[in-house]
This record gives sequence, structure tokens and C-alpha cells, in this order.
Amino acid sequence: MIVIYRMTDVTSTNPSPVYWDDKMELNKICLRSFVEAFKNIKPKVKMILDRCPNSYASFVKYLVPFPMEIEFTSSGVRENAVHQYDYVKDDDLYLFQECDYLYLPDTGQQMIDAANEFDFISPYDHPDKYKKGMIPKNIKYSTINGKKWRTTDSTTSTFMSRGEVLKKTLSLFQSWGWEDHKRWIDFGTKGYTLWTPLPSISTHMVEEFMAPGIDWKSVWEKYV
Repeated sequence: MIVIYRMTDVTSTNPSPVYWDDKMELNKICLRSFVEAFKNIKPKVKMILDRCPNSYASFVKYLVPFPMEIEFTSSGVRENAVHQYDYVKDDDLYLFQECDYLYLPDTGQQMIDAANEFDFISPYDHPDKYKKGMIPKNIKYSTINGKKWRTTDSTTSTFMSRGEVLKKTLSLFQSWGWEDHKRWIDFGTKGYTLWTPLPSISTHMVEEFMAPGIDWKSVWEKYV
């Protein structure tokens, strides 16, 4: 398994529930939770540090126990959203990871199990899927090794897939760039499926869009 982990020191315009004014500390919390989720998997990590000070290399090396390469860039989120696909080389499993996601412990294998079955999976049960007028149509459900999953029409840019699927769709990913919602809608019209877990495995650390059904505060407090 290969993880393309994009991290930036630029503060999001969407307020996070903790450390909104300190992106480095938010990045550390999320990175610690990622490591805890995948500690038994030991993936290879390609860490893209965009617009980050050199000090980031030290804490990333300290926190990540997996085989890792670090690349510093200054191109911004739009360019790196395309650049990350340059690392798809074989039929391995790939996780494309944004830096502001909090994971539940020991959940990496659940994602791998699902990614081996479906075209695309996201660890994030987006709360907008419960809003009137935004509930996806024709939802399908599946249970894999005791974990429930369902289809959805869109998600963010944190997702997992197999190399054999990615290589068929690289041109689509590159053409859509950093745009996520419209990209996933387009993939759906082309027959690809996207699945998310119930309850969520991870949450986007945006106060307005925390994944439902989990006490996320009790999770992040473990990593502060």
C-alpha cells in the first residue's frame, strides 16, 4: 500500500474545531491519528510538504514510523492535486490523503478490505449526505468483514483505490484537478462506484462538516 500524503502549513478558510489558528499543531494531531490507524499496515508514504517550513521535516520523520520519502513544494493545492497522481506506477493500493483528517484507531485494514472490492472508497461519511435535497439516489449497501459501507455520489479528495483502476482514470483525475464534487459526479456517470463507511472511519476537521455519529473530540484529545 502506498500513501500520497499532501500536507500544507496554509490555514484553511474553513474553521477547524481545534487549532484553527495553528496549522502545524492541527497537522500533528491528524498525522498521529493516521499513524495509529495504519500502524499494523505499515504503508509506504510519499509526503508532499507544500508551502511548509523546513521544520516540518523533523516532526514528520519523528511521528511517521513507516518507509517514507519527503518532497517539499511551493506550488499550492491546485497544482499538487494533479502532481500527486504522478506517483501511480503499479497495481498497488493507493491512498490519497489530505492533511486535515482525523482517523479512528486501527481502521486501516477496513479501508483496504473495501478498496479491494470497490472502485473507490473514502474513509469519510460526509454529513451533507444527510441533508434534504442532497441525499444520493439509488444507494447500495454492503458489509465487508463486519464493516458496513454504502455508495455515495461524491466526497472530498481523500480516497483510496487500486492501481489498476487509477491507471484507467488518471486522465480524468488530471483534468478535474483539485475539483472534487464535480469529479466524482462525472465518475459516477461513467459507471464507477464510490463507497463510504457507516459509521465513519475518519472526519474532515472542519467544524461545520464533522462526520456524524462519532465523538470526535474524545478522539483528537488523545493526540493533543
